[in-house]
Amino acid sequence: MPDSLDAPVAAVDLLSPEEAERIRAWEQGPPPGPVTTVPALVLHQARIRPDAPAVESTRGTLGYGGLVRRARALAAVIRPHLSDEEPTVALLLERGEDFVVAMLAAWFAEAAFCPLDPSWPAARQEYVLADVRADVLLTRAGPRRRRPGRPRSSTSPI
Repeated sequence: MPDSLDAPVAAVDLLSPEEAERIRAWEQGPPPGPVTTVPALVLHQARIRPDAPAVESTRGTLGYGGLVRRARALAAVIRPHLSDEEPTVALLLERGEDFVVAMLAAWFAEAAFCPLDPSWPAARQEYVLADVRADVLLTRAGPRRRRPGRPRSSTSPI
C-alpha cells in the first residue's frame, strides 16, 4: 500500500522485487542469433536437409534442394535483364510454390522484389509497376523485361 493516499498511481509498486526482476528478464529476451539472410538460411537447409519439405502446395511438396535448384535457374534467366542501379523484380503470381521460387530467385539475382496481387485491377498493377520501375515482371507465362528503353520479351515460364 502507498504511504499516502495522495500518491500518483505510477509511484505505487504493484509488484514484488522478485516479480519486477522476472518481468525485466522477459523484456530482454534471448540473446540475438548471428546476422544472416533468408537466402543464406534456405541454402543452409538445402545443404543439410535437401529433401526436407520447403514448400507445400496443391501441386505437392518441394524440398529445399529442389527449391534452390529452381530459384538458381530462374535467377540465371533474370539476372542479365536487371539494371545496375536498383535492380527490381516484380512478382505477379498467386501465393504458392512459384511465388516462393520467384522471391528466392530475385534475392539470388541480388535484386529487390515487389509482389503484385493478381486479383488487383490492371490499372493498379500498372501503377505499382511504374512506381517501382521493375526491370523484370515474373508471371506464370514467364519473365518479361520492364525497364523503359528495353524491348519486352518473354522467356520460359517459371
